[in-house]
Amino acid sequence: MLYILIIGVNLIVGGVIAVHLRIRKEGSFLASAEKRVFNRDILGRCNSSTHSISLLRTKIFDCNLMYATHFRSTAASPPKGIRYMSTRVPHKCSINPWFITGFFDAESSFIIGLSKDSKRTNGWIVALEFAISLHEREQVLLYDIRSFLGVGTLKKKGGNNLIKYQVRSISELAIVIAHLEKYPLITQKWADYQLFKQAFEIVNRKEHLSFSGLEKILSLRASINRGLSDKLKEAFPNITPILRPLVKLPSKFDPYWLAGFVCGEGCFFINFCKASTKLGFSAHLVFQITQHSRDVELMENLVSFFNCGRCVIRPNKNHCDFLVTTFSDVNDKIIPFFKKYKILGVKERDFSDFCKASDIIKAKGHLTLKGLNKISALKEGMNRKRLIYMTT
Repeated sequence: MLYILIIGVNLIVGGVIAVHLRIRKEGSFLASAEKRVFNRDILGRCNSSTHSISLLRTKIFDCNLMYATHFRSTAASPPKGIRYMSTRVPHKCSINPWFITGFFDAESSFIIGLSKDSKRTNGWIVALEFAISLHEREQVLLYDIRSFLGVGTLKKKGGNNLIKYQVRSISELAIVIAHLEKYPLITQKWADYQLFKQAFEIVNRKEHLSFSGLEKILSLRASINRGLSDKLKEAFPNITPILRPLVKLPSKFDPYWLAGFVCGEGCFFINFCKASTKLGFSAHLVFQITQHSRDVELMENLVSFFNCGRCVIRPNKNHCDFLVTTFSDVNDKIIPFFKKYKILGVKERDFSDFCKASDIIKAKGHLTLKGLNKISALKEGMNRKRLIYMTT
């Protein structure tokens, strides 16, 4: 008989969320596999004759969906019960600067905020902000980024399990800009950054305090992110959006940039499919990076960079995916790359389990019931199902 380990949160002991373990008896992997694993419509189906994975026409698994979990910090002095944290950090974290930029390409936002203020000459306040919002499980990674830059604050956002890293003051935004001038963004976010930098320069020169300066800010805001809000359009109906800069992709990627980018936008996961093997099922490894379709050229360049995989535009044409599904490519190209250029944060643990599954498949263990159960156990603890602990 097969025994499956069930992990759950039980109680809080000494400020730490404790875990209870429960053993559930099952008849066999095959008896419950189709119910437990294989009917989940998350990525693709397997062609039983070729054992290859083909994308569903309607859905592709989105590995970046947030989920509730908990995290125990491994940093030397992690933030506990974050509300706000001090702005200046005395020591920098030793992360490769290109990793930082890659992560910014994946997760950061450049915000030009405007709000009414009758006390101002032109009646408006301009507030610039650089921000990253992540699930609280990634608080240590945000803490390390803040430590690396030496500026910014961390803020717990309400009851939605999010933590926000933000930089708002002009003097501190200058440090973020200095970093991005030396290690520039690569994705279409570079255009947002260029517009944001122009707004920064206007504010730094105090020109935003005049009506003409405010109109320049509004023209920039109209071309960044989602553009002007309905209220701003109503208040300023004659604003013309400034032309967005054209993004030119570099001829090659810095590998640390790619590690940082994958830390935010990539996913390592295991897919089970029906197969013509003795057991009737087969395990497959999938590496995926998802982006808005405006960055499809970047996704296509990744195919050349890794010399494997394919770029797939989703049916709604709003997003595209770089996918590697062939085991030899995953094992010989993807895994060695990320072992050399390491991913940080919680996703590093998913990559570690991904590598363990690869070792089982490489040793032909997936052809046995025992091996399939080991891979299934790894899958059940990865990505959205990973239980992580956090001090309270």
